[in-house]
Amino acid sequence: MKTNYFLLLLFFFFVVISKSFATDSRKLLIPGTSYKNATQESFEIENFENSGLSYKEWRVKKCYRSIIFETFWNSKLCPTDGPMCLHSYNVEELHMFKKYYDYLLQISELCADGYIIDVEDRAFFKNSSQGEVDRFIKYVKETRKQEVDYNNLKELDFKSKGKNQEIIKTKKRNEGAHGAVPSPKKMERESLSDKSVLEEELKLLEEERNLEIRKELLQDEKKILEQKRILRDLEKSIKDAKNLIHKKKNSLE
Repeated sequence: MKTNYFLLLLFFFFVVISKSFATDSRKLLIPGTSYKNATQESFEIENFENSGLSYKEWRVKKCYRSIIFETFWNSKLCPTDGPMCLHSYNVEELHMFKKYYDYLLQISELCADGYIIDVEDRAFFKNSSQGEVDRFIKYVKETRKQEVDYNNLKELDFKSKGKNQEIIKTKKRNEGAHGAVPSPKKMERESLSDKSVLEEELKLLEEERNLEIRKELLQDEKKILEQKRILRDLEKSIKDAKNLIHKKKNSLE
């Protein structure tokens, strides 16, 4: 019983100590972005701490959603017609897109390591293959400066570099929730009925992404509740152990 009590105290001590190390909010930002205000920064830190992810994993996730997914759907890295890669369900759930999804995550790691990736990089790809992705990663590392060194952070890194921030702002302003680029001239010559179909499709896509975001929020809240339950159980176990020790002490008197 003493061993169990010691292990419980050790676990509790570990939890308290781990929480005492402050999160470095700069390591949560992807290259070229910044926090709008202290409230946004605080909210980001809270979500990160509840996610169970490392700094790198958090940035990969942000890069994928904010930059990479929206950038390469309309490139030859997409293994099929561009609009098919515009559906997040297709890319993340269907087996035929498994390799493409992995390619996007590999490129997201470049972004998470401090390199700027933008829409001009669409033209680099001639086909959808691991060889092309390897060639692109090598090209970026050899020809571009690492905008942010997350192992040696400087405040300047997050103030003077704004390219990705502008990409995200422009995308939200002009492209819609799914990064649909403005229609080329040939699409402007399409019939009104065709345009209406496209607008309806984009609307449905936006609703789909919003549902996914809500689902993720619910999953995050579920994790928080589970962590609170574990903490309550731990507190109860410690209390029970203390009561047992107190009873044993009384029996010796």
